[in-house]
Amino acid sequence: MRVLLLADDEERFAAAFEALSRAGHEVVSCHEPGSDAWPCAGIEGQCPVDDGIDVTVTLRHGGEPRRATEDGVACAVRHRIPLVVAGDPTGHPFGRWAAAEVAGAGTKLVETVEAVGAAPSSELSALATAAARTAARQLGLEGAPDPHHPGRDVTTPSGDHLEPFEAEVFRQRRNFRVVVRVPTSVSEQHATAVAERAWSAVRQALPDAATIDVTAVRAT
Repeated sequence: MRVLLLADDEERFAAAFEALSRAGHEVVSCHEPGSDAWPCAGIEGQCPVDDGIDVTVTLRHGGEPRRATEDGVACAVRHRIPLVVAGDPTGHPFGRWAAAEVAGAGTKLVETVEAVGAAPSSELSALATAAARTAARQLGLEGAPDPHHPGRDVTTPSGDHLEPFEAEVFRQRRNFRVVVRVPTSVSEQHATAVAERAWSAVRQALPDAATIDVTAVRAT
């Protein structure tokens, strides 16, 4: 994965950089540790977010206010990139925009980053699900029977199960994959229409995404 790492403390930055790099991840930053917050990498050259990021990590001291060197968090959130608050995340100011919190900058950080990066986006999945279910209602499919596999019956790439017309959205840098669960009783034409509506909702939320693929998953 490609990880955006934000930290003021050079020692903690080095520890997190080494742990993530050793695990095979590419690590980039908006600033050199210990440098001024302005200008950032995007002003002086290429913004790392523009090339695609899987997970953003900010290393903090507990209870401190938001730092100027954490401006990259705003860029990440705007691009729907999941945020991990690490180091000492106590009392951090990012609220619901943080996908996970973890103490330290070593093995547990790596495990958390990998879990967050592999998980579907809850925000984008909710948008896609709402769009898919709206399309299903408009097509008269909301009550469509699924006699072969009622309830929670389809395993998705995340290892979870989806209810009818539920969607999950996965990211890899600037590329996205939408998985929509469609009952076997729904025609191919209607399944495509529902999946396309989910795709459209994700595209609207991510106008700068490089690619967005969509798949309608059926019971077998």
